[in-house]
Amino acid sequence: MPFPDAEFREAAAPVLLEFGTTVWHCQMFESNVCFLLALISEEKAAPDGKVFHASLDSYSRKTLGGLIRALQDLLDVPKDIEEFLWIGVETRNRIVHGYMTNNTAPLFDPKGRLGMIEELQYLRGDIDVRDMAIEKIILAFLRKYGIKSPALRTAAERLWRSANAKGTHDADSGVH
Repeated sequence: MPFPDAEFREAAAPVLLEFGTTVWHCQMFESNVCFLLALISEEKAAPDGKVFHASLDSYSRKTLGGLIRALQDLLDVPKDIEEFLWIGVETRNRIVHGYMTNNTAPLFDPKGRLGMIEELQYLRGDIDVRDMAIEKIILAFLRKYGIKSPALRTAAERLWRSANAKGTHDADSGVH
């Protein structure tokens, strides 16, 4: 189906931007779960960096549901946290697997587009809460165990220096 005229494309652009942003947040959630699993795998093995990178590669091939199951296998995840994460999987799947095709009709209506934007922002918030929880676990893990892989430690130090270099951000605006 060819995309409608330029006027429609312009009208739909805010929805598509919101959708793309929401999918990006879904990917960040997935990536953080994958990163956490690779850290845990490395902690359980020799600290040569090979396990971390091999685990990261292996886990990155799994679905989000597969990553959550792997997390459950590696850790004793409390039931409430488990349910919290699985809601994130369901939300992510709803967004990625059909949100736009299931909402084609509202895309052609100005009020429908506004409703889609609001819904995508809500769904993104649902994902973000779960991603922030995973990030807190990653930070707690790193505080307790540190980074054993020399290559990962070097990359983290480089990233930290870059993010904290003088003149690279404006503290008042939050812009980096």
